[in-house]
Amino acid sequence: MSELFTRLFVHPQWFIAYRTRRPFSLPYNSTGFTIMKPDPGKFFADPFAVTYNNRTYLIFEEYLFEKAKGVISFVEIDAAGNSSKPQIVLECDYHLSYPFIFRWNEKMYMIPETVANSTIELYSTDNFPYEWKLEKVLMEGLKAHDTTIWISDGQFWMFAIIDASNEPYSNLSIFYADNLFGNWTPHPQNPVISDKSKARPAGNLFIHEGVLIRPGQNSIKRYGHSIKFNKVVSLTKSDYQETELSHFTPDWHPGNLCTHTYNFNERLEVIDGMEPRIDWLKPYRKLVSKIHKLRN
Repeated sequence: MSELFTRLFVHPQWFIAYRTRRPFSLPYNSTGFTIMKPDPGKFFADPFAVTYNNRTYLIFEEYLFEKAKGVISFVEIDAAGNSSKPQIVLECDYHLSYPFIFRWNEKMYMIPETVANSTIELYSTDNFPYEWKLEKVLMEGLKAHDTTIWISDGQFWMFAIIDASNEPYSNLSIFYADNLFGNWTPHPQNPVISDKSKARPAGNLFIHEGVLIRPGQNSIKRYGHSIKFNKVVSLTKSDYQETELSHFTPDWHPGNLCTHTYNFNERLEVIDGMEPRIDWLKPYRKLVSKIHKLRN
């Protein structure tokens, strides 16, 4: 394809994929995924898997090109592996992405990325997954990307890329608190990681064979190109250390250029990908998007 044709009619489109959960292993075995591709004019990314009342859902970012912003949507995955149609459950005046979902004290919470609002916002629900309300602004006045919570022995740890210099990939910071609604203290080593190849969160932290693993995005080649699984060696209020264990590249699917999210729960594993897609309405969508931005 010529450069002009690509510029006019081709755009990178993110999609999500899921499969029945398998035992985690390194190097990561990425076969057997069912791909869920969006319609033109949208993309799906940042999937999280949740089983609630014996029903399993994917919660993810649905980006709407015509509105020039992301919203948070969900699909239900039935026992046969079929997905429902996407349904929007949270939309704000600003862009939303990376809907970090977690359960605490028998209640479901979500921290979507709200970097466009310079906040870290905590949402809760009494009607999962359909209705969400703003519970508390945990922090404000900062550009935080892909906020991820880890809870261990009653201690809350918050991992996020803090964008202090238009560099949303390299500098990972940690904050800690004794209570989800308490005051969050910055880690004295912040940024604890300054490395474009692994700093930005790529999903939930998890335990594998007694080891705490933190997935991180590798954006050396391009944004969100691949995932590095990192072993957390030390996580205390005064020290953080990690070492790289394995590298998960996007070649699990033909034509795929990126993979930047990995999550699982007791039933499903979920990842995402990105591939070029021809969209004959791209010039129109770009125009509508620009008009929408001017009006807002």
